[in-house]
Amino acid sequence: MYQVATSALEVNPLHILSEKFSINLKHLFQIREVTNIDHQKKIIEFGNDTLEYDYLVIASGAKTNYFGNEGLTISAMPMKSILESLDLRTMLLQNFEHALLINNERKKQGMLNVVIAGAGPTGVELAGALGELKRSVFPKDYPELALSKMNIFLVQIGDHVLPLL
Repeated sequence: MYQVATSALEVNPLHILSEKFSINLKHLFQIREVTNIDHQKKIIEFGNDTLEYDYLVIASGAKTNYFGNEGLTISAMPMKSILESLDLRTMLLQNFEHALLINNERKKQGMLNVVIAGAGPTGVELAGALGELKRSVFPKDYPELALSKMNIFLVQIGDHVLPLL
């Protein structure tokens, strides 16, 4: 998702919703109701059907956790889906375009600052990708902006970046 948000991975929103894309996903994944998992035999049961496996990963989905921080709930942009990642990319680019048009240096600074809440793998990857954009892409696309004033803040509630789970 961080690659979509920082344009490292190009995704055409029309392809996301297209029938062709959906058909391809249907060939890769099957959504079925699991009736039993036999860890000893390494078999998953779907009613009368079974599936053998070597490794089982249960991915029940993801929900953005704001850790009770109301400010994050109101102000943050989640990045758990392709569409949310595209929204984030659009917002970042709109901020840069807006920064070109304003003369108030304090407001311009606010447009250039990026705060990433959460220093887990996704937050660290996003910060690194934004740093790479700041170094190599934005100077070409926005030569009028003083990118030395762009700050990327990575904040973490715990004591460590990339905390162990």
